[in-house]
Amino acid sequence: MYYKLGINPSSRKWSTYENLSSSLWIDGIEMSSTRLFNHPDFLKDGKHIECMALREGQKAPINSIGADFILFDSSIVDILSLNVDNNMLAVESKNSDSKYLLLNNFHSIDCVDWDLSEIDPWPKNINPAKWKNKRGRFFIKPVLKKDHIPPQTKVFRLQEWDGAFNIVISDDYKDQIIRLNFDHTFLTFEALTVI
Repeated sequence: MYYKLGINPSSRKWSTYENLSSSLWIDGIEMSSTRLFNHPDFLKDGKHIECMALREGQKAPINSIGADFILFDSSIVDILSLNVDNNMLAVESKNSDSKYLLLNNFHSIDCVDWDLSEIDPWPKNINPAKWKNKRGRFFIKPVLKKDHIPPQTKVFRLQEWDGAFNIVISDDYKDQIIRLNFDHTFLTFEALTVI
């Protein structure tokens, strides 16, 4: 079983918590989450990574950088148990003493069954711009081909699947998250169809 990992979108849930910018600062240079997601090499080689709160508030156990990355509060007991394949990166706040670990889902796997997946295709008379995904306007629900996912893979993203929180986790990685002592209602775990 695999799950799409995301952030609980309820505004009521987040009303008293800090809101982070959708950018990260890598060695002092601001980069959008989308750019970082499309160029994962920017997050390698021990760079100094910072985030910035746009709205002050309580520190949530998790937070997001745009719709591409999830941050975990570094003070969660045993949080480093989620650091498989060195996919957790230290992030400091630019305007507070908060410290996080960014779940860097840098592994991209070509495992989507496009015929069975739910997408909103481009109308026949539309030729999408060069920078837009050629498969469709919106990506709604992927169907995964299990035999295309390498064994023991716990965290990855779907190649060519554009959409918010393209973070896929295995069943046992979900269990690892659930075992940690924090309010899990900040996260969503959407079960994905696997054939």
